[in-house]
Amino acid sequence: MNVQNSSKTSRGNFFGPLTILLALAILAGHGKPAHADDRLPIYDMHVHYNEPAWRIFDPAYVKQLFDEARVTRILLGSWPDLGTQKLLKAHPAIVVPTFNPYREDVRAHNWTRYPERVLPYMRERLMQTNYAGIGEIHIYDVNGVDWKVIEKVVEIARKNKLFLHVHCEDDAIERLYAIDPGAEILWAHTGFGVPAKRIDATMRKFKGLKAELSLRAINIISEDEGSEIRPEWRAILMAHQDRLMIGTDTYLNFSWADYGELIAAHRRWLDRLPRPVAEKIAYKNAQSFIGRWYRARSPKSP
Repeated sequence: MNVQNSSKTSRGNFFGPLTILLALAILAGHGKPAHADDRLPIYDMHVHYNEPAWRIFDPAYVKQLFDEARVTRILLGSWPDLGTQKLLKAHPAIVVPTFNPYREDVRAHNWTRYPERVLPYMRERLMQTNYAGIGEIHIYDVNGVDWKVIEKVVEIARKNKLFLHVHCEDDAIERLYAIDPGAEILWAHTGFGVPAKRIDATMRKFKGLKAELSLRAINIISEDEGSEIRPEWRAILMAHQDRLMIGTDTYLNFSWADYGELIAAHRRWLDRLPRPVAEKIAYKNAQSFIGRWYRARSPKSP
């Protein structure tokens, strides 16, 4: 079944007497739905609308997923960038675009091998679209990438007042700040496999570092009913509550199919935090961060 069509259902059977009854029920409730959504709004700071996804999930269906999960804004970088353009055009009010340099055979594991393709493409795109940042870019191994290419990307980001959304471990964070101590970095997955102790140490060392928690819900809290936040993660969430944000990472189609559950997994631990802390991590930190980096401005030459 094509998901693009599966979200469209026949509405004919819902008109008539049932519609009148529903209207009367709403009026009886003083104009408010019987089940008002009191869930925290969430800004999802790690979304991809990659080519395999846009061939199955159309923009209207994707927006429906966001609405059902009460995700009110997203940070979007896609492989190739055309996916970002598609979703941005369809839903400009919720999409904050970042530039991702991957396309064709230039991928997350090899992109620094192709400076002659990556850097001109990046400069061209930055002149055409008002992006908030560059990323998500990957540094899987600090010894397996060309740091001269990464230095060029850091320079382009600085010149264009863009942040860097980076998938890497803590050793790469050290290297990036050595290149530019003033770099603005959003740390994808808080390092993915980096243990809690090293996350905390890195966040304490680099006071300007921001981080999003995509794929981390399983580390923060067990899926068991009634579980509490793990102590080492509660310490991180409380200590760095002004710099952490939510993310999902929809890099594969199954992530879109499970999107509601990915957000629900974050809500399970957000609900166990003090409300002011939960609000910061759910959307307020992202709201402030986006406000700094995504304003109405004309793209300019890198």
